[in-house]
Amino acid sequence: VVHILFKIVGVIVYLPLLNVMCNFIKKLIPGNEPERIEINLDDMDAGIAHQMPTAALAIAKQAVLKMSTVVDAAVDKARDFMNTRGGSDEKELVNQTEDLINSIDTKITNYLMSVSKENLNDRDMQDFNLHLQVIKNLERIGDLSVNLVEFFDMVHEDKNDFSDGAKKDVLEMFELFKHMLNTSIAIYRDEDYAQYSALMEDENYMDLLEYKARQKHFDRMARNECATAVGGSVYCDILGNLERMADHCCNIARCSIEASSSKEAPVLEHH
Repeated sequence: VVHILFKIVGVIVYLPLLNVMCNFIKKLIPGNEPERIEINLDDMDAGIAHQMPTAALAIAKQAVLKMSTVVDAAVDKARDFMNTRGGSDEKELVNQTEDLINSIDTKITNYLMSVSKENLNDRDMQDFNLHLQVIKNLERIGDLSVNLVEFFDMVHEDKNDFSDGAKKDVLEMFELFKHMLNTSIAIYRDEDYAQYSALMEDENYMDLLEYKARQKHFDRMARNECATAVGGSVYCDILGNLERMADHCCNIARCSIEASSSKEAPVLEHH
C-alpha cells in the first residue's frame, strides 16, 4: 500500500511539470520537425447562428481572419521551399497547410450557410456575401501557393535551380504580394478604404514586375543562360501564378468596399 501511495504522490508532483520538462529537453536537443499550424474555430456555435445571426456573422469574420493567417503562412512556405530547395518533408507540410485551408473554408462556409437560413437584414446579407467572397479568394491564393511549390519541386527533382537573377525577380514579386495581402486584409478587417488606391498602385507595379521578369527570362533563354531547362519551361507559369495571387488580393479589397453600401466608398476601377 505504501508503495502504491508513493507512486500516486510521485505522479501528482511531477505531472504538472511534464510540459516544462519536455520544453526544456527540446531546447537542449532541438528537433527538425517543422511547426504545424493549428486554428481554433470553436466560436462558430450553431446556437448563436440561429438566435443571433448578426453576432454569428461577426464571429464568422473573425474565423475568416484566422484563415487569412494560414494562407499567409502557406505563401511563406512556398517562398521558403524555393529558397531552401525543400524536399519531400517540406512539400508534405505545404500539402498539410493546404488541407487545413480547405478544411477552414468548408467549416466557415457551412456556418455561413446556416446563418443565411435566418431572417437577415440588408446589412447582414451584405456581410454574408462578403465573407463568402473573401473565403473563396483566400482559398484560391492557397491553391496557387501549392501550384508554385509544384513548379519549384519540378526544378529540384531535375537536380537544378533557378539562376540568381530569376530567383531575385520571383522573390521581389513574393515580397510585393505579401504586402498586398496584408493591405487587402486590413481593408476587409478594418473597413479602411483609404488604402484601396495604394493597393491598386501595388497591383500596377506587380504587373510591371511580371512583365520585366518575363522579358529578362526571354533574354536569358536567347543567350542560353538559363540554369535549368525545366525551370525555363515553368518560369513564366510561376510569374503568372504570383500575378494572379495579387489579383485575388484586389478582389478581397474590392468586394469589401462594395459590401459597405452605407458608407462612402471610392469608385472602383480594376484593370
